[in-house]
Amino acid sequence: MSERKIIFIEIDDEITTILSKIEKAKAEKVALVFPEKALIFESFINLKLLAERLKKFKKDVKVITRDKVGKKLLEKTNLIFYEIPVKKLPKQEKRTDKQPIVRVQKLRPTSGLLKPHRSVSRKLSLTELIAEEEKKKKAISVKKTDAGKELQLGSNEFRMWSEKLINLTIKRRNFLLFLIGAIGLFLIISYVALPSATIKIRPASNIIEKTTNLILVGKEKKRQLHGPERAHAITTFPVEAVIERSETFPVTGEIFTGTNSSGKIKIYNERLKPWILIKNTRFRTEGQIIFRINEKIEVPGSTYAMIRDENGKLTREKVPGVILIDVIADEMDAGEKIVGDRGNITKGSSLILPALDPTSQKILYAEAYEDFTGGLTETYDVLTEEDIKTASQKLKERIEESVEEEFRIFVAQQNAAKGLRLVLLDDEEFINYRILELSLPEDEIGKPLKSFTASVKMQIKGIAYDDEEFFRVLENELKSKVHPQKHLITIDRNSMTYRVVRSDSVFGNLDRIKLAVTMKGIEEFDLRQDSKEGYSLIERVRSSILGKNADEAKYFIQNMEEISNVDIRVWPFWSSSIPALDSNIKFRIL
Repeated sequence: MSERKIIFIEIDDEITTILSKIEKAKAEKVALVFPEKALIFESFINLKLLAERLKKFKKDVKVITRDKVGKKLLEKTNLIFYEIPVKKLPKQEKRTDKQPIVRVQKLRPTSGLLKPHRSVSRKLSLTELIAEEEKKKKAISVKKTDAGKELQLGSNEFRMWSEKLINLTIKRRNFLLFLIGAIGLFLIISYVALPSATIKIRPASNIIEKTTNLILVGKEKKRQLHGPERAHAITTFPVEAVIERSETFPVTGEIFTGTNSSGKIKIYNERLKPWILIKNTRFRTEGQIIFRINEKIEVPGSTYAMIRDENGKLTREKVPGVILIDVIADEMDAGEKIVGDRGNITKGSSLILPALDPTSQKILYAEAYEDFTGGLTETYDVLTEEDIKTASQKLKERIEESVEEEFRIFVAQQNAAKGLRLVLLDDEEFINYRILELSLPEDEIGKPLKSFTASVKMQIKGIAYDDEEFFRVLENELKSKVHPQKHLITIDRNSMTYRVVRSDSVFGNLDRIKLAVTMKGIEEFDLRQDSKEGYSLIERVRSSILGKNADEAKYFIQNMEEISNVDIRVWPFWSSSIPALDSNIKFRIL
């Protein structure tokens, strides 16, 4: 039988220290000897944590202690422990003087404190004693009990301590039961005696719309207005900006310095009559390359001849008229592109006469009699007058497309710099612009260039207005249309639309503009309890639903013109009626 390693635990050893000692022990069986009033016995959590950590060690660990509190805690953690009686230590001598004398004695081996039970024959070791106790436990066939109950517990002292603990537990339990009962009784009384209802009401609402005539005038002219016209006048602020734009354009002109290809073609005429072709008659390939004859010719008509077939039989067949003629390629193809070496077509390539109708093209046609040669592509780019016209037009179009956005950015920069709240009147009629300067390289026309730069300078004029002043006037007008029993809860600024009624504006003199502006808002019945109408309606509802069934009360409120939606919550939850006491009814306006 392997020996059990005995580890003595100090009174202030912590869990980590104890685990470290177990881990360093090489034996598979370990006995932990805890002194009385060990620090670890001060908390059940400490022992619970120790028990969980000991499960991870693949060792047989037993606990030995004489501490009474520790034994009780060990029982709850299911740790196996033993009590080994020890000799009583000598009592400390008392002295009458104030300074105690500490007697220094020679320390005895710690194992002497763990004195095992004596037998008649011989003295048992601690390991043998533990082994014997384990055998006794296995021999007992009674119901399984906690290991701590099989050991000696120190009868009198433990019994007194247990009784005190039980009495204390009973007192606490009784107090807790009393407290729970009192709270329950209070809740029952509250549920029975203090029922209440919370009624959430959403007022009925609708969209209103108002169209107002506004006059946009300068500050000086606004001072001259009187009466309603002045109340609807909005001060305008002239804004002006100069925008410059430059852009680079590629040139499209090409000067051909190469050579054109040439060769012989065979022209077929399937008509019986000869076909006259004038000088410079065009022939076109499938690749849109144009070839021309340089003289007037006559293509002979077709004839009939006796032709022997493969079997030697003679048949009369039509033979088209044929003529060979020299042609030369044009510099540009049908798509106005340089031909050059593309004119070197191969023998047998088909050609048509593009000036003929489709039916005639099948009667008079040609093919390359040989491979054409001599075509060479050499060009250089030049600026043309057409390039200048195209660039000027595109530059004007692009700056006109972006002028409105550029103007808005300019106004936003002015607001940030001067602390204003101006908004641009973005109608095209009130944004005037003109070109101050257009720079084009007209003197470079005909010169070899790859690209050129064009620039434009444009003056923009418009008017802006103060955003807050504009909407303040519209808000006052919208409020004037609100029903007397309702109030305006929101104004939808995004719903604003306008049309120009009359304008006296000319470029540089945007004096007076009359607009018909439409804006929408939402009005709802005023059910606020601090208002006269709201207080009156709430009191009417309160008096009408006292003591009624919650569903009946909801139906009654829901059918009122002023109410859009209602939700009723009754407390306690099992109650289905509105309280009869009006002070227990609370209203919430959503």
